[in-house]
Amino acid sequence: MKVIHFTSSLNLGGAERFVIDLAHTQLLQHNVTPTIVSYGTMEDSLSSEAHNIGLSCYHLNSGAGRLSLLRRLHALLKRIKPDVLHVHSPAVMKSLALLLWLQPKQYQVIYTRHGANPYTHGSWKLMHKLFKPVTDVATFVSDDARTSFLQHHSWAPERCITVCNGVFVPAITARAKADETKLNIGVVGRLERIKSTEHLFEALKILPERCQSDITVHIFGTGSQKEPLQKLAATLGHIKTEFHGLVLDREKIYQTIDVQVVCSKSEGLSLAIMEGLARGVPCIATKVGGNPELIRHGENGYLYDYGDQQALAEHLRKFLLNDYPYHQLSHQAQHRISANYSLTNTQRQYTELYSVKRPHQA
Repeated sequence: MKVIHFTSSLNLGGAERFVIDLAHTQLLQHNVTPTIVSYGTMEDSLSSEAHNIGLSCYHLNSGAGRLSLLRRLHALLKRIKPDVLHVHSPAVMKSLALLLWLQPKQYQVIYTRHGANPYTHGSWKLMHKLFKPVTDVATFVSDDARTSFLQHHSWAPERCITVCNGVFVPAITARAKADETKLNIGVVGRLERIKSTEHLFEALKILPERCQSDITVHIFGTGSQKEPLQKLAATLGHIKTEFHGLVLDREKIYQTIDVQVVCSKSEGLSLAIMEGLARGVPCIATKVGGNPELIRHGENGYLYDYGDQQALAEHLRKFLLNDYPYHQLSHQAQHRISANYSLTNTQRQYTELYSVKRPHQA
């Protein structure tokens, strides 16, 4: 079975990382022949990683013009002759939907929503309406994202299925804080407004200075908010902050930190949280999107209401002072991901969806 995975780019992000991991797992299982088609360029941060693990990748460079994009896309489909088109980005719809409308249906089309945004504004709502008849199944990485989508789009509920993202799960080993008297806090992902990373620094300001001096914040990623966050971090003289930029080595990221913090206003099913938990890193996260599906409060991490910096500060203080059972939280973090979010299980669910033929949606 030949599957093309469509993504808007191969820049570092949760959805893009998942596409590569899923395609890699399919390649290793030998039951699916995956190809990645990116609307980005070969210079995207994850492109070399995809090529290095043996994945076939094509870079269409959507900035080259819509007509040129359509021609190259049409030629690529004729050359590969895929059985399944697996679309991982709503941005891909704009060109792909037109081709699927202009030719008889000859592919299984799976549309995966990796985020919680239902895309209800302007042309996005029209685009989802046009894409519906050529889509066999829409999948969502969390029940919350599926519910939100169905509230705003008239897609058949039976064609909208939750398939949780999965991650590679390393061998489970005991984990401890690097230094019992210190706390290394990690932020992993794109530095954009929706992530609200500034809330972390606002929470740290609440802590007494004697606590601040024992904390280091490690930020992995980049984005439009990097410079404002650097300026904000500079106002916290007692807290050391390291901006590591783009780091592709996941083991290096999670070995550096004791606890991960996610301050997002909206989330789908955070790959960063999953990867951290799989390596025994407890997480403090906002009570939004798929976060409560991943984190069991008091078992493998802690949840707090979005914008409640006082609650976030208190959780951080307790981690620093070892008032929380770190070893137990770490063990439960690894166990929950291993039992429920293995990438092998996710790959199996998608293979089953690829194989089921369905009539057109109305």
